[in-house]
Amino acid sequence: MKQIRSYAKKTNLKPSFCCYKRWGVKKKQGHKAVIPLCFSKSGNPEIEKAYATHYVDLGRAEQLKKEKLGKAAAKAQNEMTDKTPGMPETKISGGSET
Repeated sequence: MKQIRSYAKKTNLKPSFCCYKRWGVKKKQGHKAVIPLCFSKSGNPEIEKAYATHYVDLGRAEQLKKEKLGKAAAKAQNEMTDKTPGMPETKISGGSET
């Protein structure tokens, strides 16, 4: 864990805590009990927090968001051009005409 934290610090990764849960036995009201997962036998909160921490590269996350938005915009543009109002629909058949 120490090596992971030191690498994250060197590469300017942002620590991000994630709460891991498992679903327990149903309660009488019909709702499931949420039980936090334990990563250690001792249940030490510092150890649990260390194991449940992810490290995020904010630059890469922004790059992925931009790519996703670009693809969504391109898809929306294609859908708009395919369904232009007032234009007749053309059908292309793959068979041969005789």
